[in-house]
Amino acid sequence: MLIEAISCCHYSIHDLSRAKGEGTENFARMNMPLEMGLALYPALASQRTDHRCAFFIAKAHDYKRFASDLAGLDPQCHNEDPYTAVALMYEWLRSVVPATIFNSCPTVEVVAKFGDYEQRSLRVKGCGNNGHPSHVELREIMYLVCEEARWWDWRMAKFGQSAFPKLPLSWRD
Repeated sequence: MLIEAISCCHYSIHDLSRAKGEGTENFARMNMPLEMGLALYPALASQRTDHRCAFFIAKAHDYKRFASDLAGLDPQCHNEDPYTAVALMYEWLRSVVPATIFNSCPTVEVVAKFGDYEQRSLRVKGCGNNGHPSHVELREIMYLVCEEARWWDWRMAKFGQSAFPKLPLSWRD
């Protein structure tokens, strides 16, 4: 499924900031390095014409300890700041996606909307662990923020309403 998704997409972003062991057994989740490797093949095989990918890391040079082959691919560092990560990723997209299909707006506005998304996610009474929003609830918040910013209008058409039905959310006081 991942290979199909990557091969059908012209762009992918891979954040390697969670490459640390966790829990009592100190296991590291290796999904992102695996996905990055899957994306590198179509990017390099087409000389970055059919697929473009970017790599982001939490701390400069830490990746050399677990993915040293990235050295020539210029991963960008966000210093564990989610707002910096959003800004870097948006700037990368703006640099590679043709202007005719990229609905560009100032990066500062995108970062502000990310802040709005984060604030709303704290206000939702979620069905996840300890009342945190689930993945689908977080996605609904994202849809709401993007609709309000007029970045996304899929629910305006009948197809979009059935493909992306509104999920009722419960809000904290």
